[in-house]
Amino acid sequence: MKRSLLSIAALAVVAVQIPINAAAATTAPVSVSAAEGSASQTGLGVGTFPPGGGSGQSVRVRADGWIEYPSVLTRAGVSKASLASSRTVKVPLKRVSGACIDEGLASAPPGESVYVEETAYDPASCTMEITTTKLTPADVALVCSVGGGQDVYPHAVQAAGRGYGNMSSSWIDPVNITIASQSLYLSWLTATGAPVLYEPHRYGFAAPLITPAGTTIYDVTYLTSSSASLVGNKYKATAHFRNDTFYWWVLYSFGPAGEAVCLNPSSNVAFFNFEDTIWGSGTTVYGSWNDTKSGACTNLVHHGALVSQGWPT
Repeated sequence: MKRSLLSIAALAVVAVQIPINAAAATTAPVSVSAAEGSASQTGLGVGTFPPGGGSGQSVRVRADGWIEYPSVLTRAGVSKASLASSRTVKVPLKRVSGACIDEGLASAPPGESVYVEETAYDPASCTMEITTTKLTPADVALVCSVGGGQDVYPHAVQAAGRGYGNMSSSWIDPVNITIASQSLYLSWLTATGAPVLYEPHRYGFAAPLITPAGTTIYDVTYLTSSSASLVGNKYKATAHFRNDTFYWWVLYSFGPAGEAVCLNPSSNVAFFNFEDTIWGSGTTVYGSWNDTKSGACTNLVHHGALVSQGWPT
């Protein structure tokens, strides 16, 4: 059952301003009735979210049902040189227990970093549009500075005969704040691929947020379970996050428009799951992910993954 609005508002103790449209709370450009997570999510109204957001700054629902997401690269202001390498393709996803699984694989040879971002999504067909971009070291730092949660160390050079790499997989909200992420670090012997050092870092967003109406909501995404293990030469880790307040932030910030874009969920709970793997071959680092989102308002959240050379120094 949904919590009362007063009980959620009472959680807050400090106010933090976030960059959203103050007019959004009274604007209602969309109307839908499909159930969250169902295969029949084709009733989304046409419009943008947040309402009134500029091009590239809002989640946009097209007439054909596709949902377009604002790019982290645009928000970060990465260089034209990096953007020139971008390639976009449409990928059909597997649907398991009502959730579409975001599966991907990327590699980064020495001196390179690759960012793979979900830029559009069709809930009805479980199809994703992904954009892959090679980033310069300076642009890696810019991407990691947007929204928090990503903790990478690009292009560090360490002991001879060893490779050093990392990957970070993230779920990102409509204003490009990272809600949850998992980063994996690996050092391996370049001659054999055998892991030498490895560790996971996990992050869940937690902060008091002030809405346009002046209500402050303490939004927290918390880790409920995790695991990590070596499988041959590969380091695999899982993380499961839960958020009980994201729905209320959307509703208080964007009113009926937010409720509609969230598909009128029966619960305020959202889940963000990671199943990520990192390994090295020669001097190249590889990262793969099988990540899922489900629950209230998660159609507003998109995925990003960064695979890079480097290790903490």
